Amino acid sequence: MRPILVLMGQLMGSFHLSSLAVRIIGAGAVGMACGYLLQRRGHKPLHVSMRGAPLRELPVAMQGTARGRYRPEAATHASPTDITLFAVGPHEVAGALATWGQPDGRNLVFCAHPEPQEGAVMVFPQISAEICPMRGLGIVTSGAVEICNKSQPHAPGLLLKLGFRLVRMVTRAHFAGRALQTAASYVVLLALSRGEMTRDQVSQVLLIDIMRLLMEAMRGAEIAVQLPDGCSRAFAELALHICAPTSAENDVLSQNLEALMATPQRKLRGHLALYEAPWRRHGPASDGLAARLIDFATSKPVL
Repeated sequence: MRPILVLMGQLMGSFHLSSLAVRIIGAGAVGMACGYLLQRRGHKPLHVSMRGAPLRELPVAMQGTARGRYRPEAATHASPTDITLFAVGPHEVAGALATWGQPDGRNLVFCAHPEPQEGAVMVFPQISAEICPMRGLGIVTSGAVEICNKSQPHAPGLLLKLGFRLVRMVTRAHFAGRALQTAASYVVLLALSRGEMTRDQVSQVLLIDIMRLLMEAMRGAEIAVQLPDGCSRAFAELALHICAPTSAENDVLSQNLEALMATPQRKLRGHLALYEAPWRRHGPASDGLAARLIDFATSKPVL
């Protein structure tokens, strides 16, 4: 699973329903963030990498709260589990479900993936999470999630029990648009990290223009894509954070963005490649898409 760059300021409150055992699959930042959020609400996260390796303890910096620590407990296939939460990359979802999935459908996939998976609830978490070498895990979230309306009917109840706030059930086109919203952010961050544009060139308009180009690249794909509701507001807030330097007040989101752009930008390039791969099968129009998008972003005039 990769960080989702949708900005939300309100933090989740305490959770007082009965404790649940949640097996979490995925060693990335969003998986670790989900584990920490569940742990602080009184649930029992059983956390491993996709290959079953246990995870190390991490310090946590969460927007608007005191620092903490996430202490993951290892899981096995035999561990008693109420829900399995997958926080893996889009290309890993099918394999992870086959290896760790529960046959009764109590599987939550926290991933901006445009195609619902059989026996799983597809969830888009409005969260930014990044693991930084010096600070540890940085988390910014409101606890809000969207789910694809092709998911299981019991999804809202499962998410409520875990303490997440369901914003709405959305169409596949909206869900796919969330993935492209994240990709548009990565295009700009990569161009900045390479020194091909300056911070004062970043704007809400630029981010939306890039997303429209991504949608054009998806034309002819099996699924339609639409601009997500709230896209303009999210891009306006994100543009402000990208334009401003990391704040002296330890702004977690700004530091997450800086960590993504840090040399050698290997992680940022890897994130963008995940979004480019599904378009390659739609013909030569999508060849070199990332390069074309960066050329577009860096050729835009200062706004």
